[in-house]
Amino acid sequence: MQINAPALLSTNPTWLKFIVNEQAIAFSSPSLQHREISAPNVSYRDDGGNALAGIITNGRVEIRGHSVLGFSPERVKRLWQQVLTACGSDYLRFLPMHYQGDLLYTPPPRARGQDGR
Repeated sequence: MQINAPALLSTNPTWLKFIVNEQAIAFSSPSLQHREISAPNVSYRDDGGNALAGIITNGRVEIRGHSVLGFSPERVKRLWQQVLTACGSDYLRFLPMHYQGDLLYTPPPRARGQDGR
């Protein structure tokens, strides 16, 4: 999986946007709309594209997508595991992930003194 703009994760952001599919994830500042995020192999458009849109906010990850793309909850769970493996980010690993409002990833318990930041 290709990771675009991984440096944005190093600050443990409280607000961040991204688009993601099985080939790539592209992180962006919240000032851009998802459709404005540009990276090879991944695109999100109002009429489709090939990726899901996501945000990191309020200590959680929220992912949404177009119904025309057909991302099932099982597919999104596998995709998120790919992201966690590819990014290797403890910050992401300790955030719950929701898809279309449903909790799909529960983070592991934190060790004493481990705050994910």
